[in-house]
Amino acid sequence: MILITGGTLYDPANGIDGRPVDILVDGGKVIQVCEARCGRRSGEGLPTPEDSAKERAEGVRVESHGQEGG
Repeated sequence: MILITGGTLYDPANGIDGRPVDILVDGGKVIQVCEARCGRRSGEGLPTPEDSAKERAEGVRVESHGQEGG
C-alpha cells in the first residue's frame, strides 16, 4: 500500500481542474482519495495495511472520501 501525498486530481468531466489530493494506492488500484494532507500527520481516516488485507480477503472495497478521477 502506498500513500501519495500532494498529488493533483484532474477530472474535467466532473469540473475538477487541479485539486490537491492525497491518494492511497494498493495493488495498482486507487482505493481512496482525500483532500491533501488528510493522511500526512497520523494517517487518521485512512485504512491501515491490515485493514486493506482483511478487506481483500473478505471481498470488501474501501470507500473513497472524495471523487476519483477517470
